[in-house]
Amino acid sequence: MPSELRIETPKMPAADIGPENPLPPLGSSRDLHAIKAPPPDIPEEMARQMAYGRVLNFLPYMLQDRYNRSREIPSFRVAVLETELLCATFLLEFGGRLWSLIHKPSERELLYATRSSSQQIWGCVTPEQ
Repeated sequence: MPSELRIETPKMPAADIGPENPLPPLGSSRDLHAIKAPPPDIPEEMARQMAYGRVLNFLPYMLQDRYNRSREIPSFRVAVLETELLCATFLLEFGGRLWSLIHKPSERELLYATRSSSQQIWGCVTPEQ
């Protein structure tokens, strides 16, 4: 069987991310990912890596802090790439994120995935929260 690529629109429960907050994220100049003090039993290399890549603010991006937990059943566009051995499903509206990878001979799902979508951005909340 040759490889096959098709576009589908399955439905799955999802929470809406909501609109961007129109206010710029100017509320705090503190380090959003600051580590107060690493525990004394942490190796020096690990402590150094924990401090790497800290975010001082979100500019030039707007905050997306208006999401909710109410789930609906929208349709999502997915690309399904199928070969003799594998069937891979990619969520096109989430930047091509790999959603499912099935080993066809054993019918086994190779990825852990919940069958619903939560689009919230966990690391990007307002500093006051």
